[in-house]
Amino acid sequence: MSVLRVALCADFPEERWPSMDRVANELLAQVSRNHSDAVELTPICPPFARRATRMWPAGRSFTVDRALNRWWDYPRHAKKVASEYELFHIVDHSYSQLVHRLPAGRTIVTCHDLDTFRSVLIPEDEPRSAIFQMATRRILSGLKRPGASSPRRPDPLRSFTLAAPVRGSALTRCSRSARRWFRRFPSCTWCVSADRSVQKSGG
Repeated sequence: MSVLRVALCADFPEERWPSMDRVANELLAQVSRNHSDAVELTPICPPFARRATRMWPAGRSFTVDRALNRWWDYPRHAKKVASEYELFHIVDHSYSQLVHRLPAGRTIVTCHDLDTFRSVLIPEDEPRSAIFQMATRRILSGLKRPGASSPRRPDPLRSFTLAAPVRGSALTRCSRSARRWFRRFPSCTWCVSADRSVQKSGG
């Protein structure tokens, strides 16, 4: 049986999103531990290029670098390696703009929540600048691209609060979507003995 070559499109570590970093690291660990005979999972996130922060360490220079890396460097890198893998997994839905540079029929985007899209799905609740909304629509359009698959992680509360605006919207018209639950990470499991200790101390 041939090994499936899968590219893992994780977040830039420099952005410091612990939850997304944990998902990527856990996927790598689990695939390596349990599925290495069938899947070869390779991280393809390019090095984070520091331009503005090299000249102006303070202020909003990191925001400039972050935007350039997300919207210029990563998409170009993704297009460059598109022919080297059979499947692409974008770990963070806020990186869905990468879908436009990848073969949609072979790209999966994990959508963890809808917060990223609030400014365009419910603009009255989260007003943002025209540039921010334009970027958000570009990200959302990656999820809508024909052929792209979007496993969505359901959140009962968020589904309730956003049900009306989202129903029939672009997000729910993804060409292919499936619901998947992540298992609870061991490091995030509350220890029973610690819980009882807190209760006894009145915490």
